Amino acid sequence: SPAEAPAEATTEAAGRTALRNVLLAYVAHHRGIGYCQALNYIGGMLLLLSSLQEELAFYLLVHLTQHCVSDFYSRHMTGIRIAQKLFADCFAGSLPRLAAHLDAVGIPLSIVTTKWFMCLYVNTLPVESLLRVWDLLILAGPAVLVRVGLALLHQAEAELLQVSDFVELSHKLQVHVEIIGDIVSRRS
Repeated sequence: SPAEAPAEATTEAAGRTALRNVLLAYVAHHRGIGYCQALNYIGGMLLLLSSLQEELAFYLLVHLTQHCVSDFYSRHMTGIRIAQKLFADCFAGSLPRLAAHLDAVGIPLSIVTTKWFMCLYVNTLPVESLLRVWDLLILAGPAVLVRVGLALLHQAEAELLQVSDFVELSHKLQVHVEIIGDIVSRRS
């Protein structure tokens, strides 16, 4: 309703300001990191989960990035590159037909896994599933990100194998897998 619109705008502006504050504090705390767009999504989710408590969101962001996925956001992104390599090896061994199919079509898996891993599945999974994944990430580290990606691709494999067009397959790989994540979370 029109009466709610100003309240929504105020809340949205407060959220943007809080996110900016958290990210500026994060960059000041980690001088060697600089800006990484994925941190927007993670920081935004942490702010939503913490009811816009900036200090809490900041410390959660620091913990996730320093202790759970260290070197994912560093200048050389060593952590993400290791996770990508581990994922590629596990993918080829776990889903060989799909791996061969993507290779034949010419789609590098990194077009989706980079987003998945850098954003810690914020843009891929519904909140309930995301929080479960983050719990496991905190307990077990970045290998959880690999396992979740394999599970999502396993659920989408039959449909992905039906598509041979590069553009359509890359779209399905990004969108369909997100839908699978939503369906799987509703089952649990």
